[in-house]
Amino acid sequence: MEQSGTITAQKRKEIFIEAFKLNNNITQACKEAHIGRTTFYRWNKQKTFKEKLDQAVEGLKDQIENKLIEKALKGDNACLIFFCKTKMKDRGYIEKQEIDSNVKIEGIDKLREAIKSGVPYQ
Repeated sequence: MEQSGTITAQKRKEIFIEAFKLNNNITQACKEAHIGRTTFYRWNKQKTFKEKLDQAVEGLKDQIENKLIEKALKGDNACLIFFCKTKMKDRGYIEKQEIDSNVKIEGIDKLREAIKSGVPYQ
């Protein structure tokens, strides 16, 4: 049974996740839960805790993306350009060419075998 005035690790984990959702800062969430970063890193190796933290991070990404879209729709040029470059590459909004380097080179397997065996490649 839990002693009066003590907080279980599970409760501290819940406090940490809620604090992280509010301030999106690991250091601040550690302070709120009264834990050290070492404890956070240990907890972050646990599947359930990591899943909850990942969900909180995804929620933050969604909030930021929503703000970006909101500002872009209001005519903020920087947000419009950023959105186009990141979300509309398929429509040609890119500054550089992306090259797929996953190509099959004829004879590469023979060359590798020759190198491994020490036999000259022909």
